[in-house]
Amino acid sequence: MMNGSKDKSSAGANASQHWIRPLLSRLDLVSHAEGEKNPAELWDELARTGLLDRLRALPSLINEEAGRHLVHEQWFLPPQRVVCTFTLRKEKLQYGMQLVLRRTGPFLVFYTKKPGTSSRAHSLYRYISGTPAIDVRSRRLLRPAEVSEADLQEWFSYLLSGFEESFQPRAFRASA
Repeated sequence: MMNGSKDKSSAGANASQHWIRPLLSRLDLVSHAEGEKNPAELWDELARTGLLDRLRALPSLINEEAGRHLVHEQWFLPPQRVVCTFTLRKEKLQYGMQLVLRRTGPFLVFYTKKPGTSSRAHSLYRYISGTPAIDVRSRRLLRPAEVSEADLQEWFSYLLSGFEESFQPRAFRASA
C-alpha cells in the first residue's frame, strides 16, 4: 500500500514539474533562470575572494581618521540581493555606494538620495517635482576576484568626495 501511495505522490510530483516551472518562468517568479547566476553562488564568491572582509574594514578606518562617524554602513544577509550599503551625508544629500546582486552578477552602484525619502514620500516627491528622489550616478558589474586595494580606495574616495568627477573611479569612467 505504501508503494502505491508513493508511486502516486511521485507521479504527482513529476506531473507538477511539467507545469509549475514553465508557469513560474512565464510569470517571472523563478529565483534564477538558466544562464543567470545563482544568488547563493554569488554570495559565496564574494566571501571566498575576501571582498566582503576588505569592504568591512574601510569604514572603520575612515571614521577613525575623521574623528567622527562619517561613513555609515549597513550589511545584509543571504539570500538578500543587497549585500551592503555605505552612506555619507553632505549638505542636503545622502551619497551612497551599494553592492547588489543582479541576475548577471554583483554590481557596485553609486547613488544620491534626498534625506527623508521613504517610498511614499519618494512617490509624492516624484509626482510633484517630476524628478526622482534617488539618482543612480553610476553602476558597474564587478569581478570580485579582480578587485584591488586601489579599486577600493577609488570607490571610497569617490563616495567621500560627494561624487566629484575628478574622483570617479577609472573603471567607471571607461563605462560611462
